[in-house]
Amino acid sequence: MQGLIISMHYSDLKTYSNSNGHFRVILNATHKDPEQFLPAMELIFYIVDKIAGLKFSANIKAKALKSREAYHQLKER
Repeated sequence: MQGLIISMHYSDLKTYSNSNGHFRVILNATHKDPEQFLPAMELIFYIVDKIAGLKFSANIKAKALKSREAYHQLKER
């Protein structure tokens, strides 16, 4: 599948929608072998299922929120 998936990005921020998470995948539409799109989609859905099942500890959530707050403070300057 090399060259088919350009990028993948997951965010739990409510920037894009009001859902609990947002997963964005960019595929290369000019890929040489269109037969690989189905296995690529199966891989993407597999990854989404794994991400949806992740549970983070309170400590990790607190660190992430602290980092985001520091980022937003720097951004506002």
